[in-house]
Amino acid sequence: MDTSTERGNTTTADNLGRNPEKLKIVLSDGKEYTLALFTINRLVDVEEHFGESISVMLKNGLRAKVARFLLYSLLKPNYPDMDEDELGELVTPDKLLEVYGIITKVLG
Repeated sequence: MDTSTERGNTTTADNLGRNPEKLKIVLSDGKEYTLALFTINRLVDVEEHFGESISVMLKNGLRAKVARFLLYSLLKPNYPDMDEDELGELVTPDKLLEVYGIITKVLG
C-alpha cells in the first residue's frame, strides 16, 4: 500500500475519518482525487446497492465490484459527475493494491 507523503498528502487509510482534507488517491489518469470522509453512510450505500450486509458480502473476501463501489461512494461526494464505470477505468492493475489497501483498512 502506498504511504507516500511527498506533497504533504496521505494516501493511506490510516487517516480515514480523522483528516478528511488529506485523503487523496492518484488514479491511472495521473489526477489526484480527494476521498470523502468515511462514515456509516458509505456502508449503507454499499448495502443498499447490493441488497446484502457488508459482512455477507465480505464472507469470501473482498470482491472487485464491492471495492469499486465503496471507492465510488468515497469519491461521489466530491466528484458527483463521475460514474462507476468511469472510476473502474481509472483503477488499473498498478492502482489495485492501493485501492484494496484503503478499502480493507476502512472495513477493518
